[in-house]
Amino acid sequence: MSNVTRRDFAQQLALALGLGLSTASAPAANAAEEPEKKDPPPRPPTLAELILTGIVQQYPSEHYSDDVIEGLFSDIRSDLARGRELSKFPLQNGDEPAFVFAAYRSDRPHGGPPKATP
Repeated sequence: MSNVTRRDFAQQLALALGLGLSTASAPAANAAEEPEKKDPPPRPPTLAELILTGIVQQYPSEHYSDDVIEGLFSDIRSDLARGRELSKFPLQNGDEPAFVFAAYRSDRPHGGPPKATP
């Protein structure tokens, strides 16, 4: 068994595949051949498109028209934009909604201020 270098192995492999490349002529061969112009790869779908596709697949309906699909797509895009804006607002662990809680009391209508006494 003889020792074969990686370069020799690559040349033998290229010859076996019919490429006929040698180390001296490899750049010239590549430059002489004009590579075919390929179509650019398709752009990946946006997040809104993926969500819309998931909704349509999960909830199929005969009511999906072009107008309905466009409306859904518009709503999804606006919801995603609103979510991005909300996520820019920093919150701390102790932040909570500012709501007012008033316990219902039977002597007050709708839990509001006390009834006026005459």
